[in-house]
Amino acid sequence: LVGWNIVTRPKEFGGLGIRESRQVNISLIGKLIWDVLHSPQKPWVKILQAKYLHGESVLHAKNNDASQVWNSIVKALPFLRQGFYPKLGAGNSSLWYEDWLGSGPLCREVPYVHISDTDRTVAQCWQQGAWNFDSLFTRLPMELANRIQQVPIPSSPAGADMFSWAGDSSGCYTAASSFRFLLSPDHGLVDPIWKRVWKLPVPKKIKFLLWQGLHSSIPTNHFRSLRHLDSVGSFPRCSYPQETTLHAIRDCPHSREVWLQVGNTPSQIFSLMDCFTWFKGVITNSAAKKLAIVIWWIWLLRNNMVFHGNNWSVQYVTRMIALSIAQNNIYLEKHELWKENVKWSPPEYPCIKVNVDGSWLGQSRIMGVGGVVRDAVGRWKGGFARSFEDGDSLRVEILALAEGLSFCWNAGFRYIICESDCIGAVKAVQGPTSIEIIFTSIVT
Repeated sequence: LVGWNIVTRPKEFGGLGIRESRQVNISLIGKLIWDVLHSPQKPWVKILQAKYLHGESVLHAKNNDASQVWNSIVKALPFLRQGFYPKLGAGNSSLWYEDWLGSGPLCREVPYVHISDTDRTVAQCWQQGAWNFDSLFTRLPMELANRIQQVPIPSSPAGADMFSWAGDSSGCYTAASSFRFLLSPDHGLVDPIWKRVWKLPVPKKIKFLLWQGLHSSIPTNHFRSLRHLDSVGSFPRCSYPQETTLHAIRDCPHSREVWLQVGNTPSQIFSLMDCFTWFKGVITNSAAKKLAIVIWWIWLLRNNMVFHGNNWSVQYVTRMIALSIAQNNIYLEKHELWKENVKWSPPEYPCIKVNVDGSWLGQSRIMGVGGVVRDAVGRWKGGFARSFEDGDSLRVEILALAEGLSFCWNAGFRYIICESDCIGAVKAVQGPTSIEIIFTSIVT
């Protein structure tokens, strides 16, 4: 009853989070593209590069009656190419003959390369942290120069020049981040109500009914008649000509009587006329848990009368509402007891434990790291804090690990346990992973 294009959206965009198989396949194929870019030592990558690329970048691969794997990579590229962007390291790539920019070798975008510029590297066009082309003998088109200047220069040049993934703050490609990247252009601003409806402390069947209400897709007779699922759109309970969602849930005399008998119903429940606004008001109300259960039982009352011919009394429905509220409260209380309390655990003697963390400001890209060191009985043994420039959310967590281990080692500790709340940083240190490749200058 809700369009497939909506159902396959993430929940925060109003969908059910059901993944469309085509986009999932593209996301998984993207892992192959990532390996071709970052793992040239793998045997299968060497074979594909020798057979199909001939020195070209995989970002500009072409289909030439190749294998199914290569054809799949070529078909996925148009959807993913915009997500890969250059991340410069030491700038040792050839300025003209390597595809460090992502648009192909620059020698193809200029009339000719002056002989004096033949051996130029990317780093030789840097001056005091900015791009400077004054020393070039080769003339760069204005459009090309503007594209190059949009690439950030690293504050601490080190490592190889490579590509990062725009779909994740860490810069590393994952199938999950690719799936979100493929979906993001199709949706506008996120309405917080979509997350809020799934966080309501009520059973999932009630959350789903509210989700249907937000989409005006509760299967009333009027709704079904519009989709040619029923020839009659009237309401059999009260002979109303159109059984809309709000009429079935709120305005029908049978439904209204239940609302009045329940008591303490907010006045706006009976005033708002737009379906989305009405359900949004219910979900954001301080009594949302109670109101959601009332809506559920009113809908059950309607279905029981229409499909089974049984007319429950209002007193019975209000008793069942009270019982459901009590059962839901009992479940929530027990659910709180099931939650595991997470607390710091001391290391075994003679080890010490360092707990590290990092923070990152997205706009300025300034990073800060810190940590505390404690012994087997929880006594303070030291702490550190430091700031860095030009980073991202994963880099700062890896730097926090490196700083923590270095601090402990320099302080004379040799039996060290280091804890971090970032699984990506831990995996980078444990390696080998694609994360380790990107941050090799820190990990090693």
